[in-house]
Amino acid sequence: ALGVKEPVVALPAVMAAWLVAGGAASTIPRRIAPHALLVAGGALLVLAWAPYRAVLDGSLGARSLGSNLVTQVDAIGWLVGQMLRPDLLVADPMLPAVAAPGLALAARALLLLAAAATGAALLRPRPAFGFAICWFFLWLLPTNSLVPRLDVANDRQLYLAIVGPGWLLGLVLARAWPRAASIRGAPAAPHGVTPLAVLALVLLAVGLATATRTRNLVYADEIAFWQDVARKSPHNARAANNLGFACALACRDAEALAEFARGMRLGPRDSRAALNHALLSRGELFAENQRPCAAPPRGDATP
Repeated sequence: ALGVKEPVVALPAVMAAWLVAGGAASTIPRRIAPHALLVAGGALLVLAWAPYRAVLDGSLGARSLGSNLVTQVDAIGWLVGQMLRPDLLVADPMLPAVAAPGLALAARALLLLAAAATGAALLRPRPAFGFAICWFFLWLLPTNSLVPRLDVANDRQLYLAIVGPGWLLGLVLARAWPRAASIRGAPAAPHGVTPLAVLALVLLAVGLATATRTRNLVYADEIAFWQDVARKSPHNARAANNLGFACALACRDAEALAEFARGMRLGPRDSRAALNHALLSRGELFAENQRPCAAPPRGDATP
């Protein structure tokens, strides 16, 4: 897994949290040592291999470590918002780096630290709840950590981390289920569960399933995908350029030129939109027969 996705470096820490929650903290050194050694070997490989060093140098040059640290406060807050509002999910938000931290940012940082500390404190007295919270923060460490990323945050960083909050929601629902069955005067269903509780659970399942299907439709094709990004992240020059290229590939040249022009306005220092606009205007963006555009009628052909 180390050769595929960087978040796996958090596995030893996740295992340690699991062992603490299970009352086996004394076995942590012995049981996670092989995994920790493998992570250390991977780190040495990154430092020893020139292509990886170049990536690391580019990452460290993106912004200072202090600026990245305060920027990640906003990034994690944005990721939490993505969980609470699935209708706002966006694959490429292009969040800005924080230039000057203020009181609002400090308050959000304290809330995040308090949440992480609460998870650690609950590992022994309430292990399931504590581990669910720790899971979320630990899996974000490799992707929202001291090492800067060119992109401040992306929704894919939630793929593993969201399992913790999902588990926590399941625990809360499971604890509330018997309580709902004790409502006075409510007709009892089999096993002491009220119809109201069943209805609430069904509505939740239907809502989540609907949100999942709606999100999947965004990935129907390149145009639908980048239209969604451009609508939810209107300041995103990269989204405008990519939407323009997708439209051009689908032979929708007028829309493509408009998106390239918008990308030029949003990102004047990014040459890609300007270059694509110029090449498409001259008919040189694609090689011959590279896209399935219908040939113009013979009488309208340009000599």
